[in-house]
Amino acid sequence: MRSSMNRLCPTQAAGCCVAPGFGEPATRSRRVGARVLRRLFLFALLAGTVAAPGASARSKAPREAAPAVTADQGRVAEWKVFTAPDKAFSVRLPGEPRTTAQLAGATYLVRIGQYVTYVVFASSVGVFPIATSERVPPFEEILETTRDESLAPLREFSPRLVWSKFSRVSGDSCITFLVDFAPKGFPRQRMLGRIILAVGAPRFLSIGYSAPADEFQESKANDFLDSLTLLEGSR
Repeated sequence: MRSSMNRLCPTQAAGCCVAPGFGEPATRSRRVGARVLRRLFLFALLAGTVAAPGASARSKAPREAAPAVTADQGRVAEWKVFTAPDKAFSVRLPGEPRTTAQLAGATYLVRIGQYVTYVVFASSVGVFPIATSERVPPFEEILETTRDESLAPLREFSPRLVWSKFSRVSGDSCITFLVDFAPKGFPRQRMLGRIILAVGAPRFLSIGYSAPADEFQESKANDFLDSLTLLEGSR
């Protein structure tokens, strides 16, 4: 992907490569799975916001920001259903997503204006937060650990976990959590995120809605997350 002087996210401004799994082959390693999740979460939280001047001059060229959709008005139920090319999932989105695919998975992102983002990441089959040859802990333990690992890169942004709960999506275990954080020079952000373990594949999926804290619409965020359905390709 070419570098760009367009508006980028704060992480890109810091010279980070935030595309999930960039340069990493699909694997069953817990270590690699955790790295992918950390990158994914940071990408989901920050993609689409404005970069500081001169960001693209850093040593690692930042990735181009997703083009903005003008509005996300109306109910989520009225948005167009998007189905992933590999039939891993379907989800309702307010516009056509920008797709970024690497060996470790694919990211689908819609940006509204400068700061509001809707993002889904589906890992490749075999990229999973645990090594399948190891003892498999309870799923709630895996999900909590995965959530905490995904929050680790946000330490410098003073993250605050507001709440977290377990549930199921299409029969698979997931964890949903609300977090806010304050990237330097940008509005305080809030994100509702969900990490899903599709054990039949195996693979994981993550979905998130982020916006400035004073513009965050929790009911719309919940409806967006709930619109994601795992399909046969994810099993």
